[in-house]
Amino acid sequence: MKQELLIGIHPATDKVYYPEPHVSLPLFDRVREITQHWKIDVNNHAYIPNRHVRVRCELDHPALVELIPIIRSSGMKIVAHLVRQKDWTRLIRPRIITTYDESDLESCDYFVVSRWGPDTLAAPAQNTRREGLLVVDTSSVGEDSGEGWEQKIGSVCGYDFVVHHDIRRAWEERGLRGLEFRPVLWDFPEAAKHEYWEMVPKTFMPQCLTPVVEDDDRLSFDDGPFEPVELRYLKADVKKLPAFDVAWTSEEVPIFGSMCGTRRMIVSQRLRQVSTELGLDVDYTPVRLDAPPPELPWFFHSDEPPRAQAALSRKE
Repeated sequence: MKQELLIGIHPATDKVYYPEPHVSLPLFDRVREITQHWKIDVNNHAYIPNRHVRVRCELDHPALVELIPIIRSSGMKIVAHLVRQKDWTRLIRPRIITTYDESDLESCDYFVVSRWGPDTLAAPAQNTRREGLLVVDTSSVGEDSGEGWEQKIGSVCGYDFVVHHDIRRAWEERGLRGLEFRPVLWDFPEAAKHEYWEMVPKTFMPQCLTPVVEDDDRLSFDDGPFEPVELRYLKADVKKLPAFDVAWTSEEVPIFGSMCGTRRMIVSQRLRQVSTELGLDVDYTPVRLDAPPPELPWFFHSDEPPRAQAALSRKE
């Protein structure tokens, strides 16, 4: 597992676009000097040429010993909680981006499905549901992904999980548990070339330990500045559930920018391995059992870095 800090730094201007630190021009030039010295990943934003940098580096990178005081000297306070728009000029929540390797994923029992399929399978029809079944616009199948009717998995509206009939058959042969399939209906069934099925978990997860907060009039899981957010549960609560390979979260939170509350899909290690064998394009975020909230790096609660990190500063 790899964790990196991602933070945007702007020069002070009349307009504030993002909840990121805005420092004076001399301080901003100092930031650029530091990042160039340490040769760390810096992306210049196109709409302010050479005047907006997004710094990405390891959490223990020695450059942070110099960069964090610059942010604080600008009057910005570094916080781990959600920053609302009215506070963008005085509060900053850096993002901590986590990437996982195969060994990280193999060590987990359950995952949140963070992306399902290469792209949207199709658009919903005007009447999205008919007697509880998903109704899809036949003419839009495969337009985004280019795979057309051969697309193996996808979504509709961003949160309706849909699989090709070949995948349904393969999963049933492997005995995946806790999952029903509902037929996808087409607005013009005579034009349909394959059957697709909506995945419907029969199990609901217990209450999630990862908090749900209100974010600009919508709810979202939030565990501080960490991305992606890892959902946490008590192992004893999960053990009380019937055996399952697919489940819904009990909480309903919007995804993909939607204002409509939806449940997140939880899948087992077994389903992940079968899906990998079938060559399915899925992104997973680990679910943690009996795990405490993630530990925040030093700069969220201290002005001084750990001694070992400070020793690696430019002074050497």
